[in-house]
Amino acid sequence: VYHCFYTPMYHQTLSTIIATIAITTATKDNTPENMAINKLPSLIFSTSKDAIRKILANIHKTKLSVIPSKMSISIWNIPAMIDITKIREALPHRYPMLLVDRVLEVSEDEITAIKNVTINEPFFNGHFPEYPVMPGVLIMEALAQTAGVLELSKEENQGKLVFYAGMDKVRFKKQVVPGDQLVMTAKFVKRRGTIAVVEAKAEVDGQLAASGTLTFALGKN
Repeated sequence: VYHCFYTPMYHQTLSTIIATIAITTATKDNTPENMAINKLPSLIFSTSKDAIRKILANIHKTKLSVIPSKMSISIWNIPAMIDITKIREALPHRYPMLLVDRVLEVSEDEITAIKNVTINEPFFNGHFPEYPVMPGVLIMEALAQTAGVLELSKEENQGKLVFYAGMDKVRFKKQVVPGDQLVMTAKFVKRRGTIAVVEAKAEVDGQLAASGTLTFALGKN
């Protein structure tokens, strides 16, 4: 545990994570007797990088102090959160159409961001005055912007624009209302030239609110 982390208050949490990885792998291999502590480094590498990243993203929100070791630097390399200032540098959108408040996690092909939905959103004035619900099309727009932050943050794409080229298999499962926090995940699954396909979803309190396959075209402004 202390191989990568030194903050004592997180000892129990980290022990639980390592134990979970160990039990999962041991169950697959049916060799629990081989789960000695000196086998943990190889055990960590045999676990999905995406799975570890998602587990550690929750720890990262609490500003955990991490010391990456020589053998684990690529595994524990979770970028810092991207605040609204950096988001505004990547996206051309401005009020009232900027729908991403913060990026929690980003990798080469996947990004997770949040949108805090408040009663002060201008669209609630008309949708609907007596029963405020975030329009589904704006949830999809927020997902598109989440993907846009990832794509437009790349040096070769700075100053460009991302346009919707299509939406498929879009589903709305839960109403989004004032006070909710949208947790949005976009994963690039295909790229061809200036066209990209993204699997995206938005969740509220761990429940799926909306999802879909989005197609984008990268263009110049």
